[in-house]
Order: sequence, then C-alpha cells, then structure tokens
Amino acid sequence: MKNKAYALLLFLFISKQIFAQVALPYSLSSPSFISDTTRIDFHKTLNTIPQGAFVRCGIPQGEVAPDFVLYDNLGTPFRLSELLTEGKPVLLVAVSYSCPRMRKSITEVLSMLQKKFGEQINIRLVYTIEAHPTLAQECPYSEDTAVQEAIQKNQEEGIYVSQAKTYFDRKKEAAQFIKALGITVPVLIDNPDNVWWRNFGPAPNNAYLLTPSGVVYRKYAWLDKIASTKDISVLLNNESLMTKNVETSPTITISKTTGNETLFIPTGMNYVIKVYNKAELVVFKIQYGTKSEFDLSTMMVPEGDYGLVVWLSDGTASCLPYHQEK
Repeated sequence: MKNKAYALLLFLFISKQIFAQVALPYSLSSPSFISDTTRIDFHKTLNTIPQGAFVRCGIPQGEVAPDFVLYDNLGTPFRLSELLTEGKPVLLVAVSYSCPRMRKSITEVLSMLQKKFGEQINIRLVYTIEAHPTLAQECPYSEDTAVQEAIQKNQEEGIYVSQAKTYFDRKKEAAQFIKALGITVPVLIDNPDNVWWRNFGPAPNNAYLLTPSGVVYRKYAWLDKIASTKDISVLLNNESLMTKNVETSPTITISKTTGNETLFIPTGMNYVIKVYNKAELVVFKIQYGTKSEFDLSTMMVPEGDYGLVVWLSDGTASCLPYHQEK
C-alpha cells in the first residue's frame, strides 16, 4: 500500500512539473473587473472585413497563442494558461447568436465533438461582437448580399438581435444563445473592448485547436466538422505534441562556461526564436538557429519581462519566461 501511495505522489509530482506552468508569450490586456454598464467599443471594431480574409486574420497556425482572461455570465474568470495546465488540447470557438452559419455549425459539430472526445479535450466558446444584428449597418463585416441574406434568415427563424451597447447587453445575448441552442460547454464573454475578437478574430465563427503547450495546431476560418474531428484525433495521437519531455525541451539556465543566463537547445535541433515584450511586440528574432547554446545577454533588449518562444525542427514549440536585468 505504501508503495502504491508513493507511486501516486511521484506521478502527481512529475505531472505538476510537466503541466503546472504553461508559459505563453504575452497576455492580452484584461481588466480585473468589468461593470455591466461598460459600453462596447464600436470605434475599434466596426469596419469592413471581406469574408475571404477570415483565414488570414488572427493568430497564425504554428504560433503560440497569447494568454487572456475572460469571464462567463456569472463573472467567473477564465485564464487560458491555467486551462492548458490540465495537459489537454483546447478548442476555442467564436460565436454570436445572430450568425446563422455559426448556429448551424454549433448544432452539428459541438455535441458530436463532446461525444467523440469526451474528457480528452477542453472546449470553450467565446461570445463576441454580433455578426449579423438586425440593423445591417451595425454588421462588422462586409455589407454585401451575404449580410442581407443572414439578416433575412434570422428574421425567418424569429431571431432579432441588436448589436450590444453595453457589457450587460452582451451577457444577456450570450445567455439567450446558450438557452436557445442548449449549449453545455462553458461560454466566455468577450470584453467590452472586444480584445479576443480583435486578436483571435475578427471573424464570426473561426476556431483554434491548441496543443497542451498553447501552440495553434490548426486554425479554422469556420468551425468545420470533418476537419476538426480529423485534426483532434491526429493531435491526440501525436506523442511529441501531447507531452512535454523536460529532458529534451529548451531550458534557460546559467552557463558554466560564461556565467550568463543561456538558452539550451536539444542537441541536433534547428530552431526559430521570437522574443515578445509586454506590449505584444517581437523585439528579437532568430530565424534559423543551429547552436545548442544561446547566450541571452547578447540579445540587447531593455530591462524587463519577456516571453521567449522557441520552435524546434521536430514540430514542437515552447514558451519560456525571461527577465532581462540591467
């Protein structure tokens, strides 16, 4: 019995070392508290976005996603980096009740994914700016025949949704969406400044499949039933992307040779490095690195905290927090 208890404790300890902290390159600005009366910022969002551009918007495939904090209808905070510590892939899907195509995709895909993959993945819906509100001029996308057709489709189904003016309005519309479609997975509410929509979108029903390390494994312009099912299955069976081997992962330690903080890369790996500051800007980059040791003091970046993202030639990626001294 003692041996079993010891083995369990050892497993939990190792799991904690592997998954306890998932570092992401930077964090999108999020208020610690949002008042229901806070107005939605239309000036930064309402513009003409051609539908064909959805696949090119947002976080590129292969990049490490930024961290963010959003709240659900009850005001419970959600942080991406904390969910990733469970060691499961994460599927993030943009939704809004006024989008007919989104309603169809969610109805056809969501329950199927839950049934097929159960507890193997974490799914979160993000309620964003309304795609096709009753007034066409309040649509954030191109005002073409597709927009008019979407509004007509809504009217045929008796769905009349205004563009939210306040954070309370958006929460109310999200609650209406949850009830009408029988949603059973957590729904997060985008902030009044539309921070998620602006950075991960802007699109009405795009989706991101993230590895447990936060890398964008697949990105979908629209949530796709066949593609998402296939991609999730492949990812779950990819051992290198699903687990973090601390012995073969990039690490930052003090070099015994120089005495400086040094990034150590697994022997024989080529790599790409990007260093992000808190303003979400890349301040340093190595396109094709080959040396197994990189002295971080040579980057010549200002004092501060950074997210150092390393892509290895085996297809894996890691983000390491780094503090530059004076």
